[in-house]
Amino acid sequence: MKSGFVLILVLLLAACSSQSEADLPTLIPTPGGVEAAVTATTLPPTEPAPTQASIVRPTLPPTWTPAVMPTEPDVQATMTPVVLPTGIPLATLEACGTFLVDLERSTSTFKLGESPVVYWSPAANALRYRVSVIDEFGQELFMDYAIDATYAFPADLFKAGKRYGWVVYPEDNIGRQMCFQQGGELFISP
Repeated sequence: MKSGFVLILVLLLAACSSQSEADLPTLIPTPGGVEAAVTATTLPPTEPAPTQASIVRPTLPPTWTPAVMPTEPDVQATMTPVVLPTGIPLATLEACGTFLVDLERSTSTFKLGESPVVYWSPAANALRYRVSVIDEFGQELFMDYAIDATYAFPADLFKAGKRYGWVVYPEDNIGRQMCFQQGGELFISP
């Protein structure tokens, strides 16, 4: 490539020079002198290049520049605080800490036709306990309330070949759930 550039440069200088062709030094000796070299290096006529449509590039959407959004001034609370009336026991960790299933006294396995009895330790300040039987899919099949920390489920509630569980949770004097529910499984023995 370098030699081709040099050759073209020499040819251009030779064409512009007032010296005779015989006096010009040639880098590549050619038979017939410079004229033969010029004719040998002439390019064939080229056809005009077809015009291409200009490439139109879509403009990009404007860039997002993060800015600080104005905020509303701090508004002082104008509402009065809620004061709970006295006499309504609130759920406390102490009350729920004692609320557990009594596994030693509760029936977990029973015969079809018998009434299973379940027990739990009472929660402090509980008015009543919501007791229910659930099936193996977690669907509630039966629900009742108990005042004491024990409950005997009806025997006709259970069918052979099915799995059951029971859950209980304490409620306060306005019917709010006080603690997480506790419970266990009920197995029908053959």
